[in-house]
Amino acid sequence: MGVLSPDYLFLNGARGGPDNYLISNQAYNYLLDFPLLILGLIALSENFYLIFFVLALIGIVIFPAAIRGVGQTLYSFRAALLFPLICGLAAWGAIWSYHNLGSRIIKKSFVGLLIIGYTLSLGYFLIMYWYRTPFEKNEGGYSYKRAMTRYAMLSSAELKNDIFVITSQPPDTFNIFLFFSGLYSGKNQIKQINQTLAKKDYQINQIRFLDNCKNIVF
Repeated sequence: MGVLSPDYLFLNGARGGPDNYLISNQAYNYLLDFPLLILGLIALSENFYLIFFVLALIGIVIFPAAIRGVGQTLYSFRAALLFPLICGLAAWGAIWSYHNLGSRIIKKSFVGLLIIGYTLSLGYFLIMYWYRTPFEKNEGGYSYKRAMTRYAMLSSAELKNDIFVITSQPPDTFNIFLFFSGLYSGKNQIKQINQTLAKKDYQINQIRFLDNCKNIVF
């Protein structure tokens, strides 16, 4: 019944498995929906037949996911109708809360908090969607290594100190750096780099690639 987990619905969403189409650190519903969902269920509890219908509908929606023992990443397909249901219940909770508040000042404050909360939630979603997710999901295009290469090259041009790149695989990272930096060119340069590779000393100019910070020698 992981499909009903608050962590899955409101915090981190699906994790593990083929997540190429998942947004980093973003669940299917906003965290702000959770308290409003509770309020929505409380509001519906005033009508037995209505709450029974909604709970039965939720049970039917999550049934395909509930009978599946594994495959969390497929919850979004098997229980897709659950997410708009949660949004509807959250909206109902917000409306019910608004009508049950006292003075107009409290009502306006409540609406203002909702606007601020959902604006921040939307802003966080847009940051994850447009900036973080494309970078994380593009590992197959060596986006990390390309960014590292660019940063190391810029740093070497501006700094006079040695630059150390710590990686679990110095040979592979060094080769990728040579490819994207364009430094593996010219007869003399290639000969010098090959000699360095033969010594397993992964260094070019002032940039060194190590597998442990303890190996740094100034």
